[in-house]
Amino acid sequence: MFSFTGLTPAQCYAMVHTYSVYMMDTGRISISGMNSRNVDYVANCIQEVVTLLPDEEEVLTEETSEDEDAHYVKIDRVLDDFIDMDNPKLNLFKLLSQHIRTKKFLIWSYGDDCPTTGAQTKTAKKLFDDDGIDYDEVCLAFEDEKVQRIMKSALVTDSGQQTLPNIYFKKEHIGGIYDLKNYMVKKNLVKEITECLHKDMHD
Repeated sequence: MFSFTGLTPAQCYAMVHTYSVYMMDTGRISISGMNSRNVDYVANCIQEVVTLLPDEEEVLTEETSEDEDAHYVKIDRVLDDFIDMDNPKLNLFKLLSQHIRTKKFLIWSYGDDCPTTGAQTKTAKKLFDDDGIDYDEVCLAFEDEKVQRIMKSALVTDSGQQTLPNIYFKKEHIGGIYDLKNYMVKKNLVKEITECLHKDMHD
């Protein structure tokens, strides 16, 4: 019923979110869901993700200067390798699929100095710093106009959220600052419940 494709987590992410071919991030796919009407489409999608996201592709790297925060990720150089003006969502998925390998949160922002969103961005980063959670930040204010336009369009298309900061964890869209607070509260509650259950079992 299931078969192991050998696709990487990044390639599986693109299969699900770009091509709507549903499979596990381990590379497992349900063969029983294939038939004569869709097998060619699935095969073509696999060929495309393997071509666009080769296994040896490097993880997004941080590029910083003395004047920049250590968490900033510069994306203009990365995007130039696969920029697609006709499909901005694909650009976002390809960048996210690289970043999920880092197992960090990713904050899309206009930076701390933005008069309308800077305070919320600083609050999000403080939440992470206080809990010792690692994260990266893409500050669109540091990118050129082409990259800003394409990535803002992609973020809205993917998440439906038009405001920044816009936060992701691996392949999961978290949302804005209030969504992040709720997410972290739920995660802490789950951790407390698990610890209590574990303690009760050993008492």
